[in-house]
Amino acid sequence: MPMYNVGECAVACLRSLVGQTYNNIEIVVVDDGSTDDTADICARTIAGDDRAKLVRKENGGLSSARNFGLAHATGDFATFVDGDDVLDEWAVGHLAALAQKTGAPLVTCEYKKIDSTEDFGGQEVGEGKVVTGDELLGMLLLLNGESGSACAKLYAKELFPLLVFPEGQLFEDFGVEATVFSSVEKACISGAELYGYLAREGSITTNKKYGDKHLEGMEASLSVVRRMVDGKPELKDALACFEAFCSLRVASRLDLAKCADKGRAKAYVSEARKRCHNVASSPLASKTWRLRCRLFAASPALHNLVYSLYGKLTGKVVG
Repeated sequence: MPMYNVGECAVACLRSLVGQTYNNIEIVVVDDGSTDDTADICARTIAGDDRAKLVRKENGGLSSARNFGLAHATGDFATFVDGDDVLDEWAVGHLAALAQKTGAPLVTCEYKKIDSTEDFGGQEVGEGKVVTGDELLGMLLLLNGESGSACAKLYAKELFPLLVFPEGQLFEDFGVEATVFSSVEKACISGAELYGYLAREGSITTNKKYGDKHLEGMEASLSVVRRMVDGKPELKDALACFEAFCSLRVASRLDLAKCADKGRAKAYVSEARKRCHNVASSPLASKTWRLRCRLFAASPALHNLVYSLYGKLTGKVVG
């Protein structure tokens, strides 16, 4: 668990972990150079629990903290939890049981967006579904039941060498996840919403304006995904959809004032519109994504207006 200036949010996160019904766990809390009282809060919250340890490092960002924490982990499996999120009390036990039952080195569960950590828990666990790694990769490319986040997953130790997050890069997760998916013969998917995602103002995913780092980070991760799809012609059309979805996400929030090379930024928006136009009628894309692509290809300003109104009405727009 990377922790950086999350303050009291850390308490709910840590309590959700020490309260897991599955007891044979190791909790590695990484203080990523917090400048507030986060580290002290973490130390007090886990005091007396010999399963938990707090390790500290200079601030290096989310990827750096995850890499640092994994290096200090000694278990046979690992899962990542962001410092302002929570797990259902059955999460680890359910994922571990599915890993044991299916022999899959990777087990996933669903996210649930929450407004408060106090209201989360007691989710239905149900059964898991075994899929191939390429099927999971296809789900990522279409953003169909797989977001590409490193969280809400249980990784076997054999996958740890692949869990190296590029430090200082944004949108780093889905490049790493595409690499993992391409490396496993099978994975198990649980439909249970066991990961509580708190959309907190000021978090990375609620940043309203994007600049050079977002553009560069997205393209760096996309280049990794392209390598993973190379040689898999059956995923070519799905990749085109993913490229459009990802470039739309950045281009729709790109602020020229935050871009050193405004010509490059404008060219990126133009390319994003072309990508969106090319997949706007794809039967592979969901109705929502087809509509968004059509709107953005026609007018980025119209897309942003409609999407903003949608977010206000539904509360579903977070990233």
